[in-house]
Amino acid sequence: MNKLSKLFKMILSIIIIVSFSLVSIGNVSANNISNSNDYPKQDKIEYNGKITYGSNIVGDFTINGKQAFCMEHPKSTPPTGTKITVSIYDNADIRKVLYYGWGGPEQWSGFENRAHGIVVTSLALSYYYYGDNSSFKTIKNFMEFIEKNKVPSFELEFSKSNVLAFRDGNIQKTESITLKSGSDIFGITINLPDEVTYVNEGNGNRQTGGSLTIKGKTKFHFEAPLNVELDKWNTGEQTKSYNFSPILAKAGGSYQSTGYGEYVEDPSKTTSLTVDWLQLASLELTKTDVYGNLINGAVFRLWNNGDYDKEVTVTNGKIKVDNLTTGIYYLQEKTAPQGFLVDDTIYTITLNAGDSASQTVSNKEPTGKITVVKESENKDRIIGAKFNVVADGEIISAAGKVLYNNGDVVDTLTTDKQGTAVTKNLPLGNYIVYETQAPTGYLLNTERYQVSLRYDNQTTPVITSSTTIEDKEPLGSIHLEKEIESTITDHQLGDAFLSQVEFGLYAREKITNVSGTKVFYSQDELVSKKITDENGHIEWTDLPMGNYYIKELQTNPSMILNPDIIYVSLHYQNQTTSHVTVKTKTSNTIASQRIQIFKEGIKDGEAGTVPGLAGAEFTFVLNSEYEKVGFDKAHKYFVGTTDTNGYLTTSLLPYGTYRVKETKTPEGYYGASDFLITIEKDASLYEIGYQIKKVTVNNVPFESLLKVVKKDKETGKTVLLKGATFKVKNVDTNEYVSYIDWSLFPQIIVNQWTTHDDGTITLNTKLKIGHYQLEEIEAPDGYVLTKEPIPFEITMDHYEISSDQVTPITVVQLVDQSVKGKVTIEKKGEVLTDYKDGKFIYEERGLAHAKFGIYAKSDILDPSHDGIVLYKQGELIETLETTEGGKITSHELPLGDYECKELEAPYGYVLNSEVKTFSLSYKGQSVDIVYEDIGITNERQKIVVEVSKKDEETKKYLSGAEISLFANRDIYNYDGDVIVEAGTLLETIVSRQDGKVSFQSDLPLDLTPEYAIMPLSELNDELVGDTNSLYVVKETKQPDGYLLKNVHYYVDGKYTTEKQDTLIFTYDFLNQVTKTQINKVDSETLENIIGAKLQVIDKESHKVIDEWVSEKEGHLVQGLIVGRTYILHEVEAPFGYILAADTEFIIPESREIQSITFMNVKAPVITLGDEPKVNIPQKDIPTEDQTIIFSYLIMGIGACAILFILFKKED
Repeated sequence: MNKLSKLFKMILSIIIIVSFSLVSIGNVSANNISNSNDYPKQDKIEYNGKITYGSNIVGDFTINGKQAFCMEHPKSTPPTGTKITVSIYDNADIRKVLYYGWGGPEQWSGFENRAHGIVVTSLALSYYYYGDNSSFKTIKNFMEFIEKNKVPSFELEFSKSNVLAFRDGNIQKTESITLKSGSDIFGITINLPDEVTYVNEGNGNRQTGGSLTIKGKTKFHFEAPLNVELDKWNTGEQTKSYNFSPILAKAGGSYQSTGYGEYVEDPSKTTSLTVDWLQLASLELTKTDVYGNLINGAVFRLWNNGDYDKEVTVTNGKIKVDNLTTGIYYLQEKTAPQGFLVDDTIYTITLNAGDSASQTVSNKEPTGKITVVKESENKDRIIGAKFNVVADGEIISAAGKVLYNNGDVVDTLTTDKQGTAVTKNLPLGNYIVYETQAPTGYLLNTERYQVSLRYDNQTTPVITSSTTIEDKEPLGSIHLEKEIESTITDHQLGDAFLSQVEFGLYAREKITNVSGTKVFYSQDELVSKKITDENGHIEWTDLPMGNYYIKELQTNPSMILNPDIIYVSLHYQNQTTSHVTVKTKTSNTIASQRIQIFKEGIKDGEAGTVPGLAGAEFTFVLNSEYEKVGFDKAHKYFVGTTDTNGYLTTSLLPYGTYRVKETKTPEGYYGASDFLITIEKDASLYEIGYQIKKVTVNNVPFESLLKVVKKDKETGKTVLLKGATFKVKNVDTNEYVSYIDWSLFPQIIVNQWTTHDDGTITLNTKLKIGHYQLEEIEAPDGYVLTKEPIPFEITMDHYEISSDQVTPITVVQLVDQSVKGKVTIEKKGEVLTDYKDGKFIYEERGLAHAKFGIYAKSDILDPSHDGIVLYKQGELIETLETTEGGKITSHELPLGDYECKELEAPYGYVLNSEVKTFSLSYKGQSVDIVYEDIGITNERQKIVVEVSKKDEETKKYLSGAEISLFANRDIYNYDGDVIVEAGTLLETIVSRQDGKVSFQSDLPLDLTPEYAIMPLSELNDELVGDTNSLYVVKETKQPDGYLLKNVHYYVDGKYTTEKQDTLIFTYDFLNQVTKTQINKVDSETLENIIGAKLQVIDKESHKVIDEWVSEKEGHLVQGLIVGRTYILHEVEAPFGYILAADTEFIIPESREIQSITFMNVKAPVITLGDEPKVNIPQKDIPTEDQTIIFSYLIMGIGACAILFILFKKED
């Protein structure tokens, strides 16, 4: 407040002083201007006495109230009332003396007072007019001044006499005009039309209509709206001739001439300005389509050869362009509306004043053509295909006119020799092309092909689109049915079957496609071989049309080969029959053979060879039927009785295995057991003598060979491995089967047997009817020993015939379970458990939710050794996920070599890319499941936080800043317990000048449960990142000389991806250096002063921080420490000022530049009372003018004294 009060008092005092000083100051006015036509004229002179300056004395004259000067100094002075003739005296030197002389418009500043001014002016006029050089020393300085200067020209002249208005946006305006003159004293006054605006380009002043005065040297222009009609306008003739003229007053006789200067106008000299305003017209533009509909969106260029060139956009089908100047215009469409072609015609339009012209421009729409290409499957072009092209929905013009309705046929096409057909020009839209008639040999394509003709651009008149339609040729199937001809067996079929008969299909001619460009089969070329199914059927499919033949290549054992050729043909039917089927039949004679039985027997229990026995009846039934329905219900293929020689010969029996039962036995004889006999092929295939199969029947007890087959328990496959060792026990006698084999001497007793590589073994001894069991004593490699005996029975009801077609053989399966394996995977990793002594504590535990894949390291084969690959090398077999505790065990796996790969790491851990290999190997016949264990460890995903401290402006690294890491939220351990509370300081690091610094804490990932997310408080600081993050980094202490950076960087500790081992967060803290502006000012003017030697001193250490000499712009001190106290000390005051006292100041925490004003008080000026009095010579006594100046000076000194007293009291 004190400073403001002082300032107010100072300003008030200055105003008072200036007001006093300006009381008697006058201005030269140009209002009183003489007319040149008024001269010459008569007047009277008034003599006001003499004026003395130094030794020079001149007269003081007034003419008509104006100061006049003597011009002929040596002559006599005319008294008051002397008549004079005044006239204009045109002399350049006289004009300059009066212009710069005493009281002139630009009075010379060298005049000391009025007396001096009048004397010098008079003597100078006398010098030029009369040639008086008597006092040149007195006027020397003045004469030198006017020699260097000229009197300005006051003549006025418009820089242009005629200007043409031009368009400028929404107005019309003239070019810039200058009222030329050497001075701005004079001007012209004009009357503006109501709609015209004057614009002063120098100061921006504007005036619309009314009376207007324009001063000389003014640059201006006129403006008017476009929408008003203005005629050519003229300012009228304005006086342009103005001069500062010497006026000569002659008294006549011996009296001297006198003179004075005044402004004179010459009305005969004029200037004027004519403005040609724009004559305007309008143009209405109409945009239509070819149907006369108005359309929107066209963009036109409208221009003339002058300054008009614009783009106009048509809306609502029309647009009117107003305020166009007259003349010839050109119109051309630049952008057509969407869907139309641009009309690039340049239309010429002549506009006369007041015209309202119109122009209609019509737009065509582009059309389109659809090309249909007809091809075969072999890409051959097809002639003669017919198509319809129909509208797919409504076909609408760009302006909305419906041209075709949905389904309308817009064109019909027929393909030419090139297989193509092109539509007529069609309006744009969506169409469907479909075939109506296919050429002979081809199928009708029933698909409907969508084709779109879409607008491309405004310059493409015809849009083309094409579609390729493929015609397929029909295909055929040949169905062959095989029948059995069984007349020779009295239509008995036995075990005859229709399958496994091989036929070949052959081309009877060269078979090609319709166009002949592709040969499917050459003549007599084998198309394919096929084998009949169980019903005797074969079908050849997807055959091209043509002639074929079929040959039987190989028959099955139950039929005789049929050598006859079968001819078949596949012929085109019509365009809609896509598949032609031909059926044919063929038959084969059944394979048959006669059987001769010779019956010999045993009587009264004594064995021996005896003659044939007559009267024995034998009945033949199919064994396959017998096994289903029994002997009694089975069909009797043959019943016969032996003749007197003991022989029986059957009729031709069909292919099959028969059970032969002795149904009648001659009296006194034991009946023979049932036996099996097989007809394997037709008798014709045997050599003569063997065409009848012979069997001898006697009453030897029934015995059977034993065949043991090793089987896999799960798959039922034969185990193709040797090494299954077993014994056979007769349960009825409780004895093990054995025999003596002298070839094995000395181990001649054989009582155990081992399977061969094919998984089977047949005992080299027969077993009689009875109950037995297999006892496995050694399992083959890869299998578990079967500990339970396997019972079986030797019986006449269940056996097979061995390869000799005579000996019974009983087959028993020895089933073993293959050994399996399991792998147990244990996943471990570090988990967060606690926080102690500023460190996070981790311990290794099992980890749940790790996912693993079990892969085949090499092909995993079926344990039966049949060559089947269960899992190919690299194949994923099983996916496992660890449970709580970190373990998981696989399902049972076949033995083999495997790989374990981690597919997905648990949350918070890095994927372990190491591939673990393991083998599940056979460990003996008593171990049914083998186990392997794998341990896999995961590394935690870790967090690294790097910070750097930089100068905000220079970006240089700064040392000494303390950066702290805090827990932004509660930190939970692996078990869900809070181990660190929100707000806890985790670590503080100090920035280095050589770059980045990292926090050393081993930070855990964010394990916060969903229910435990904490609400966050509002902060005023700058926040960077997700404010819900687990950690926050802040600056807790800034470097010396810098402001604290109030920014919070949030570190998101959430788990990202299992492939990233470390989350790296980098933050730059940019600090602003402290800035203090120190201004050394005058205590009164408050303006900066120069020359003070100043220092900033640390109050605590007394160290000089900065030192300088004050300048006008002040001094900026950077890098002072926030909160520290400093002393502003003046070492040396500026000249004329008192040394200022020390000032203390404290650096605040603020980004604003602190400003400190350090004032200096001027030293007082002391006047001693005993100074000698100065005597002023009489010749230097001040004149009347000097007295006035002295008065002003005294008033100013008094005012300053008052100010000084006021400020002194305040101080």
